Amino acid sequence: MRNNRPSNTIINAFLLVLAMLAIYLVGNFFFSVFQHTKQSTNEKISTHIVQQKMNLLAFAHDSNGK
Repeated sequence: MRNNRPSNTIINAFLLVLAMLAIYLVGNFFFSVFQHTKQSTNEKISTHIVQQKMNLLAFAHDSNGK
């Protein structure tokens, strides 16, 4: 009798493609999370610097007024 199942080579190739796709998607997900975290940190740093400059300007303005 002849075996009607597809050969193991086809199944292995399909599983290999599936595994590569899964690795790509997981890597892409972690990369986007890292980029978002990095962007958020940069925004916090720039906001903090702006706040420091505003405080310095307010202090200088108060010092000149006295």
